[in-house]
Amino acid sequence: MLRRTLILLLFACASSTTLLAQLPTYRLGRAPTPEEVRAADDTVGPYGRELRPGRGSAREGAAIYARKCAMCHGAEGQGGGGFPRLVGERDHLHPFATTYWSIINNSMPRALPQAGLRSEVLTADEVYALTAWILFKNGVIQEDTVMNAESLPRVRMPTRDRRLDVWAPPAQ
Repeated sequence: MLRRTLILLLFACASSTTLLAQLPTYRLGRAPTPEEVRAADDTVGPYGRELRPGRGSAREGAAIYARKCAMCHGAEGQGGGGFPRLVGERDHLHPFATTYWSIINNSMPRALPQAGLRSEVLTADEVYALTAWILFKNGVIQEDTVMNAESLPRVRMPTRDRRLDVWAPPAQ
């Protein structure tokens, strides 16, 4: 009988917690404003509407890459040590150039305290230059082509017209 009462008590506690979680507010903080939501959303879609102002070329990106990226991705973007290859996988390029800008802007460089490195924020110009460097090294654009919010979405990627099933893993 005690065991049954204990089980019912635990069930009642768990149920009340679930019910409390359904309440409209905890009276903590406030809902973000639409401007705050837009400022926190750094994802860039294929058409580049969300790109920030800035500019950069592959020539400019080469120096930034050597200083901030090569230690992890290799001197020529060949990858290794658990870090992805950035150059030389032409059949595996993203179908939209804006994806590279979004990934670099949101994820790089990573903090690696064990290597004595700390994370730092890249400027929009650096992100454009690094994106241009990756595109140039993969033979998509010329070295002096300037990437910005207008030109980057217009880059025609070699994998753009492939169907999604091309990227699917082979059947077992």
